[in-house]
Amino acid sequence: MGLAQALLGKPDVLLLDEPTAGLDPGQIQETREVMRSFGAEHAVLLSTHILPEATLICHRVAIINRGRLLAIDSPAGLQRAVEQTNRVRLRVTAPAQPLREELLALDGVSAVEIHASPGGHDVLSVECQVDAREGVEARIARAVASRWDLHGLERQAPTLENVFLKYVKDAPVERGTA
Repeated sequence: MGLAQALLGKPDVLLLDEPTAGLDPGQIQETREVMRSFGAEHAVLLSTHILPEATLICHRVAIINRGRLLAIDSPAGLQRAVEQTNRVRLRVTAPAQPLREELLALDGVSAVEIHASPGGHDVLSVECQVDAREGVEARIARAVASRWDLHGLERQAPTLENVFLKYVKDAPVERGTA
């Protein structure tokens, strides 16, 4: 109802705070379409913590943390700018420490997290932070499969959520003076 009231006045700028919170899936789609069509001829500023929604709706995204503008670009531009959020996930039957050492020795792998898979059976869930270069997952697959049983491997491209967390984590913390 509030969105309809705001649109009746045909404002030059429409400021929306969490406009789809509490809506059912059909209403969410309708609200997104209203924002897109209104935004074709007017400025729509959207404040949301639902980052996949920002990816679907927005042409430009600003990441703001504690009142400081950290980044502004298209969703795709922000995703490209934070290549460190690229990840390769795999499932492997291997001893954890030798596996970690093997993966970290590979060109393009900067960090490795290893966890026991649910259900046991000595299968490990591994997440490697990798750079954006082509072929990193092939190097990982060859290195692992030559020594251990590789059960699965998939490349995870950065999402706007990963990008947001990266910018917020890397932002300097301002200390107040006492």
